[in-house]
Amino acid sequence: MQQTFNKGEPATYENWPHLLLEQSPICDYNNLIEKDQAFYKCSADSIVLSLDIKISDFVDTTNKEGVNAVQFLTYIYLKGTDNNKFMWFGLNLFDDRGYQDETWSLDKGSGQMIFCLSTKDTFGSNRKSLFRNGKPYVSDEWVHVEVDLKPYIEEAMKKANKSATFDAEVNAEEFYIGGTNIGYEIHGNYDCTIDIKNFKLTSYNKTGSII
Repeated sequence: MQQTFNKGEPATYENWPHLLLEQSPICDYNNLIEKDQAFYKCSADSIVLSLDIKISDFVDTTNKEGVNAVQFLTYIYLKGTDNNKFMWFGLNLFDDRGYQDETWSLDKGSGQMIFCLSTKDTFGSNRKSLFRNGKPYVSDEWVHVEVDLKPYIEEAMKKANKSATFDAEVNAEEFYIGGTNIGYEIHGNYDCTIDIKNFKLTSYNKTGSII
């Protein structure tokens, strides 16, 4: 994969190309009956995202001047049940700069806030991530990701309230999962292959059964 920007000059943070591989609106929430809305609401006791991922090859062909990074991310859309709220909620599955901390920031492109889990939160341990021993972990090994998003959704709500993101205080019960996307954000030239399979998002109620 090779991309050239700024007429060959080193790119800047304001010119951050995105390659969206998959985008899926999950539901037409407001046209569902109430019992079916429960499948998507963030009021579920547990919302588990699971997937398997691997990097089968990675070649950095970037001029080292400027800002260079390749990220592979998945986001879900946290939408307000009143149609007037939106928040990006993401997991950083790979970043060639190394382990990444949790982030809460403004996406200048969409004007919406982004909450993104840390590498350790995503993988359970940095040693199990796709960046090991100071470099991308290229292997035929499938790395499993399984994380309950609900505690992090609650944390995102706290950050939204602290930063006054919305007109009034919000909580998870006011949001539902309206869609998801998976893709690259690449700043520079890279040749890489990342595979993903078994992507699944499952909500559970208080008895532990699937909603």
